[in-house]
Amino acid sequence: MKNLGLVKTGQYHVTLYVITLLILFACSKDNDPSREEINEKLLAGSDSKTWLIISSTVNGTESLLDCVTDDYWTFKRTQQVTRQDQTTPCTNGFPNSQSSSWNFGDDGGWLTFFGGTYEIVSITENEMKLKFPSAGKTYIDTFVKK
Repeated sequence: MKNLGLVKTGQYHVTLYVITLLILFACSKDNDPSREEINEKLLAGSDSKTWLIISSTVNGTESLLDCVTDDYWTFKRTQQVTRQDQTTPCTNGFPNSQSSSWNFGDDGGWLTFFGGTYEIVSITENEMKLKFPSAGKTYIDTFVKK
């Protein structure tokens, strides 16, 4: 069998292996969105998204107050969030509407707003669970898309 310009068959295999690796790495998806970019879209949609809280547990025990269930939480892509009380205020003199900025930490694994930092337990197009420790207790709030 005639050698077609290759000195040794072993060099041919090494060269083929190197070329294959170069092609694989050249075709890798460097433009995949980060977890933060994905979570931002899930949290705020293309412009804004409004959420309702449906559950709030403290150490696994439900503790959701009726006055919170009608609050709308609107997260905007401009990194602004507004909590709007609809009908039942929790306390007299508490503002019906409050605004704050929001941002992610830990590459999208944590969400900070209204002075608190919350671990994103899960987030989908229609549901979000946030966890935060306070005074030796663990709180988990579940929101659904309005």
